[in-house]
Amino acid sequence: NLSSFARRSFTADEYEGFLQEPTCEQVCRLWTRKEALVKLLGVHLSSSLSDLSSLDYPGVEFVTRRASLEKEFFLTTAIKQQ
Repeated sequence: NLSSFARRSFTADEYEGFLQEPTCEQVCRLWTRKEALVKLLGVHLSSSLSDLSSLDYPGVEFVTRRASLEKEFFLTTAIKQQ
């Protein structure tokens, strides 16, 4: 269930973003942002991801691209600003 996954995995502001567009595509966009931020910060996936918001993280810019090979997917890069 997308809503259940979003509620468990996202912060309140990310979940609100999901509710504005409650689709699998929106979950993928939000999740790849969070995944990129986790990698940039070196945070372990075992930590509480619902406490780490990727929507307004200071000093980090996110670039998301849509790509497709056999299926369509999203790629997001988190870039620490100077």
